[in-house]
Order: sequence, then C-alpha cells, then structure tokens
Amino acid sequence: MITRYLLFLFLLVTWETTFAQCIRDATINDYQDNFIGSQVNLTELNWSGSVTDTLCNAGTISAMAYARTLQRINYYRRLAGLPDDISWDLAMNAKAQQAAVMMLANHDLSHDPPESWKCWTQDGYDAARKSNLAFGTQSSESIRAYIQDNGTNNEAVGHRRWILYSRAKSFGMGSTSSTQALWVIGPKNPEPELEYIAYPAPGFFPKPLVYGRWSFSKPNANFVNTNIRMTDGFGVEVPLKILPVTNGYGDNTIVWEPEIPFDWLSGPYDEPIIVTISDVMVSGDMTDFTYTVQLVTVQGPQICRPGLSPDPDNCQCISDQVSASRQWGKPIRVYPNPFTESITVSGIPEETFVDVLSQQGRVLLRRHLIGNQLDLRLLPVGIYFLRVYGEHATQVVKLLKTSDY
Repeated sequence: MITRYLLFLFLLVTWETTFAQCIRDATINDYQDNFIGSQVNLTELNWSGSVTDTLCNAGTISAMAYARTLQRINYYRRLAGLPDDISWDLAMNAKAQQAAVMMLANHDLSHDPPESWKCWTQDGYDAARKSNLAFGTQSSESIRAYIQDNGTNNEAVGHRRWILYSRAKSFGMGSTSSTQALWVIGPKNPEPELEYIAYPAPGFFPKPLVYGRWSFSKPNANFVNTNIRMTDGFGVEVPLKILPVTNGYGDNTIVWEPEIPFDWLSGPYDEPIIVTISDVMVSGDMTDFTYTVQLVTVQGPQICRPGLSPDPDNCQCISDQVSASRQWGKPIRVYPNPFTESITVSGIPEETFVDVLSQQGRVLLRRHLIGNQLDLRLLPVGIYFLRVYGEHATQVVKLLKTSDY
C-alpha cells in the first residue's frame, strides 16, 4: 500500500510539472497548425471572377479557401477562450461574394454603397451592410487584418469584436484576389457562460499575434469609469492609452494601446504581463478583473528573463523573489558538449528534472538526473536544447550530439 501511494504521488507530481509545459506546447502547436496552417495563396484561392469596365463576374473561390478561412476564424476564437464552432451560411456566402466584387470594382470600401457604384447588386448591398470589409487582402489573410484592426478609423476594434462576438453562430464570406467581405451580423447563439473576452487572452499567447490594440469585452458591461493597469514580470508599470469607449459592435468593449517594447515581441524570452481592469460596472456592481498574459515565442525553447523563473505550477515566468522552484545557486555547467551518448550537468541537485527540447522548442524528453548524468544515446545526431532551472534565471544550453564513427 505504501509503495502504491508513493508511486501515485510521484506520478501526480510528474503530471503537474509537465501539464503546464504541455499547455504551452499545445498553444504553439495550435498556432503552427491552425494559424500558419490556414494561409491561402492566390493559386489556392482560385478566384474565377473578373471585373472590367463592361463586365462584372463575381465568380467563385475554392473550397480550400472557405475551409482555411473558417479554420482561422475558429482558431482566433479558441485562442480567446470562445466556442470555436462557427459555420458558414451558404446564402450569406453567395451575397458576400457579390459585396467583395463591388469593393474591387470601385476600389473602395463602403457599408452603404450607392446604386451608382459599378457592379452594384441588391445582394451585394445587403451583405455590405452586415459585413467586415477588407481591401488589399483576401480570404483567410483578411481575418488577421480584422483582428489586428489597425488605422485611426478602427480604434473601437469593431472588426475584431464581431469575429470574437460571444454569441456568434454563423458567418458568410466572399473574396476576390484583393478584397474580402465577411458577413458577421447574423444568427446568434444563446449567451455563453464566459467571464470575459480579452485579446490578447490570459495564459500562453503567441507573440506574432500580439497587435497594437488590446481589448477587454464583457456583455452588457459599462466601461465609462474603468481604469486599466499593466505591469511586467518585475512589477514595473507598462504605459498605456485608453481609447474612447464605443458600443454597438458585438459585446461591450474597452480598448487600449500599451507601449510594449519591441524586444518583448521579437526577443527569445517569455514575457509575462499582468493586466488589471478595475471599476467595471456589471449588473449594478463595480467589479475588477486581473489576469496574466504570457507572451511566448513560437520557435525555440522557453526562456525567462534573468531575474524571472518558471513557476512549476503553470510554467509562467515569475519573479525569483516569489518563486519557490529554485533551491540552489551554483553555476550550471554541461559537459561534454558536443557529446555522443551522455552528458554531465553540474550545479544542480541530483534527481532534478530537466527538459531536452528540439530546435523548434518542443519538449522531446523530460528526465531526472541520476548522479548528475543524463543518458541521451537514443537521440539522433543533431542540435538540441537542455533546459534547467537556476536560482536567478532559467538556463538553456545548446547541445550538439555527434556520431562517434
């Protein structure tokens, strides 16, 4: 009985230690599979239409373009913690195709296109009234543009809000080679049980999808007196500008522009950002919300800045002053390097877990040292990373395995 109990505790501790890393890895895998994997080039779009001074042919686009655009929509919704079950409405698709061609023919975007426009149709007009509209992008790439919502006319991030609308059920889409119409104002689902919708969302978040405007949405919330505070992993405040609150686009939302340093998005470190939204009026009561967004690289292993270390419970980078995961302070040394079969890791206690990662940052092995030795003979020849946790920082060592022949 005692042996079984100890085995259970070992498995539980091991599972808890690896689970957070698995979530981080799953976030990166989801990004690679469903954001990168949903790109559509012009050949794959296969738009069959054309526009001339005398011809308006709305044409069609490929099934692949529809599938990948929907894949990207549902990816963004899943990333924000929303139901990822949006479907296409075929009738809305057909009308949105007419709208996309109208925008191309007139080299302009309008939600209220006049009948004097080239290629004007009633179906295209109806779709334009209820659609996100994009010029310069097509199919799935337009979804990224809508979520980013750049430009002085988009301070309310209305395009983002419709795609991330908590009650969205089905959309319609039309596209040409350089315009897109996404019909977003349509059938609704019952209101889901969600605490809020934040973009970027709490938890691990891919750095390439962090845009200039951050948003926080909650159905029927009042943000008139709301304040926002952001701090980094050291507690240093991040300057930000709160934009005017504008309702009428999906869920009620507050938007702000933080001054995120460029190296936070381009550098190799995971960057934790704590967001506090205070004085939100919800059902007559003032409510505060606090969450942590951990910006993660999508290639390479997890590395925390010096002075921060991974919390063993959730893998987020936290200050060494509050982290309890480091119990030693010796310099970490790995040798031989290059190696052929095994390595020695000095400077950390025996029986310590370490990670071996691929060049893309995926965990290949999680092992605990036996006498400071790590047997890696099963790994093929190549470049790897060894991740170990020191007192003042996470340390990642590049390893080169060579053949002994």
